Amino acid sequence: MILGLDVIPVQSIQRSLSFQSGLFFDNYGGIHLGQILHICGASGSGKTLLSTYLSLRFLYDYLNGEVIYFDADRTLNKQDIESICRSNMIPKQCLDRFNVYIPISWKNIQEAITETIKNSSTDYLFFVIDSLPNIFIGEVHAIIEEPKPEKENIKKLIDNIIAFFVFLKKTVNTNKNILITIINQVRSTLQNIYSPFWQKRKYIPAYWNLIQYFIDTCLIFEKIRHGMILARILFSQYYPETLGIIKINNLKIT
Repeated sequence: MILGLDVIPVQSIQRSLSFQSGLFFDNYGGIHLGQILHICGASGSGKTLLSTYLSLRFLYDYLNGEVIYFDADRTLNKQDIESICRSNMIPKQCLDRFNVYIPISWKNIQEAITETIKNSSTDYLFFVIDSLPNIFIGEVHAIIEEPKPEKENIKKLIDNIIAFFVFLKKTVNTNKNILITIINQVRSTLQNIYSPFWQKRKYIPAYWNLIQYFIDTCLIFEKIRHGMILARILFSQYYPETLGIIKINNLKIT
């Protein structure tokens, strides 16, 4: 089900490799590789579930593809992933190419991405980072626990976030067979310094002022009720601004 908004459509749809998601994105050619896909939403809005589902659809479409899932939130478990496979008729053999890592920092992720690209024998790679705030948790703790050098620690956090996203952007720009998905948490908008769009929702993605310039596609997930998610494409170089409904019934996702 697609609900188009009265907005200016995308100026130009770039030619790109893509895979079929089984969701409303397929109306625009599927999920395109060679980009940074940003998925945000409140807790319980289905971010991890749907990023796992997209990972499995990627493996189903690309028989020589590989998924590297950085589970910084430590929320994945084997039983849930197998259930998603069964419910959506995705062969269990795809899980042989689904790799889960528990990163200790953003540098750990950067090193793993670099090594994987260098050494992988597969043609297509899908990296998932779940979730963004938890890979910078060390820098945040430094700010909280050491109030005296607070300015220095805040600058370090900002510099590290920017350095990480510069690395990610260079990675997708030079490797068009790669997709990087960032799962992000949201924070309350306590001050009236954000755009009316975020003010209306009373939340904003974590580190939004820093990361929005690096993202190619931004998706917002909002839970309507049990088993139903409103997915909004806020902006994208591939898709027009669009609303879609994603239905989940016993992990069958449509």
